[in-house]
Amino acid sequence: MNQRDLAIGRWRCRQLFRLGTPVNAVRVNAENSDGHEYRKVALALECLRRGESFYTEAEFSNLGRSGRADFVNLDRGVITEILGSEKEESIEEKRKYYPLEIETCKAFHIVMK
Repeated sequence: MNQRDLAIGRWRCRQLFRLGTPVNAVRVNAENSDGHEYRKVALALECLRRGESFYTEAEFSNLGRSGRADFVNLDRGVITEILGSEKEESIEEKRKYYPLEIETCKAFHIVMK
């Protein structure tokens, strides 16, 4: 894919989300588990190392209902939902109305001493 096609793909993907969502910034949500947040950071590092752009905790702008994606790879046009307290049934419901493909991964298991 050339740079022009990549830029157009990113732009199209960004149009689905709320204006002003920061690109390549990890947004932390205190309501999530530590394992969920660490997984989000790991996904962000993977993207940065590959030169890809991403959103975290991205709110959709035009779903007609509320929705927030844990992680969005803007280059691939894929949402990653991190499973921890959220169950697979919830993800299946999101697949019905989220405008991008959804992948899942598990939150890290964190043991604090």
